[in-house]
Amino acid sequence: MRKSSASPLVALSPLAALAATPQTATLDVQNMTCTLCPVTVKKSLEKAPG
Repeated sequence: MRKSSASPLVALSPLAALAATPQTATLDVQNMTCTLCPVTVKKSLEKAPG
């Protein structure tokens, strides 16, 4: 009897459908001039859903 290596791939295929395509957005953030501003914006965006 020959083992098939395709069965794990078939089991994972529904999960691949749930993965979102990465997107890039450009934000116009004004009046944030200190060195911590980019860190603050990044942390806030990472907490946002979606």
